[in-house]
Amino acid sequence: MKLLPVPGAPGYRIDCDNMVAYSMKRGVLKKLNERTKYRTVHLTIDRITYGTTIYRMMYCATNNIDITKIPRDLCIGLMGGTVTVMTRSDVQTKTIATKKAARMQVKKWSDMVWKIHQYYKGDCKALLDELKRAQKWVERWFIDTYGTSRERAELCAEYGAYRYLERLREGYPQPHIYTAVLRYARGERDRQRKQWDIPDNFGIIEL
Repeated sequence: MKLLPVPGAPGYRIDCDNMVAYSMKRGVLKKLNERTKYRTVHLTIDRITYGTTIYRMMYCATNNIDITKIPRDLCIGLMGGTVTVMTRSDVQTKTIATKKAARMQVKKWSDMVWKIHQYYKGDCKALLDELKRAQKWVERWFIDTYGTSRERAELCAEYGAYRYLERLREGYPQPHIYTAVLRYARGERDRQRKQWDIPDNFGIIEL
């Protein structure tokens, strides 16, 4: 972690690698993530409060620009992994891509709701086919992420799919099927690990 001073804002630092804003008095101000990347960060300089963003702090720190002098209508964002001044065309392109991804997510969610609705009406095929795909995805995720053997990955994924159906029958529909199956499978993995950690020849030592 390398903290860079923000020109024009004494007492504030920015970690450009992890995109975290710091106050030397209060510690972490804000960490960049999908929900906070465009939210305002408030800096108090000479008893005046300035609203800015982590992207602006990074840009000023790396280019030695006084953050209080940078034009407010200047759009600064992340392009190709680098914080840079963005043109109107760049902003529009990113906005279109974001809206398209949001529409795709809504459509995917709506399709899953429809499949669950059909399941409750007695037509199980669409949901069960999706559940099989989710199970296979979880198997691969376990192998790629944890290095789990295929046999154990299959067992955990199978349990995740079974638990999902069980909760569905109990009246708890979950449209985010992949996330739900993965969560149940990870819970089963943790349970099994506790059992595997106990030696087979475990016994009481008499003193």
